[in-house]
Amino acid sequence: MGSNVRRRDFEVGEQNFLLGFLQQGMVVVDIGAHQGLYTLLASKRVGTKGRVIAFEPSPRELGRLKYTLLLNRCRNVRVEPLGLSSSGGLAQLFVCLGRETGCNSLKPPAVSEPTKPVQVSLTTFDDYCERQGMFHVDFLKLDVEGAEMEVLKGATEFLSRKPRPILMCELADIRTEPWGYLSLEIYEFLAARGFRWFSVMREGRLCACEKKQNFHENLFAVPEEKLELVDDWIA
Repeated sequence: MGSNVRRRDFEVGEQNFLLGFLQQGMVVVDIGAHQGLYTLLASKRVGTKGRVIAFEPSPRELGRLKYTLLLNRCRNVRVEPLGLSSSGGLAQLFVCLGRETGCNSLKPPAVSEPTKPVQVSLTTFDDYCERQGMFHVDFLKLDVEGAEMEVLKGATEFLSRKPRPILMCELADIRTEPWGYLSLEIYEFLAARGFRWFSVMREGRLCACEKKQNFHENLFAVPEEKLELVDDWIA
């Protein structure tokens, strides 16, 4: 990946928003960091006074993530080889063995290629924050292939403390179906806690996203206490 932070053909609107919104000194959490696209982008934007915490339980992706950060001399990133859920312990992560490496999941994913189960360690975000003394986060990316509700259930204490972070979250029913729920539940969970949902346009501007029955997209959840920070971004 070298020093080129962006992939210009991938989630263009999401990247454009982050490039404009993230500032020096911010704290960013990347849950489901994969091989490091958003971790790297955040690292470059928040600078030496900021920090990034990246969670990636897959041993294969973890190695590639660490290599990306080493190659780009990112010294403000803490990499955690953990999965996040509603409780701690050990679990099986189903690692995709073909091209769908972004579909690794704690449930057998809806892919046509073979998977390999590997044992990974889990914790809750609340427990992690308590252990690390981390009580302030500016931005949080959540993309865990259907486990989003489990992560949020393990972060209820964190989400009750204001000011809360802006979230970028994948809502995709094809990912949540193996877990037995609709991604509408993610929408309702955060809406009930005072978050407003926005979709993102290619240039990075946000537009209000109303509740609907089915989702297959990345959305931004902005807590009510931070709406003014995105005023200039709302179309």
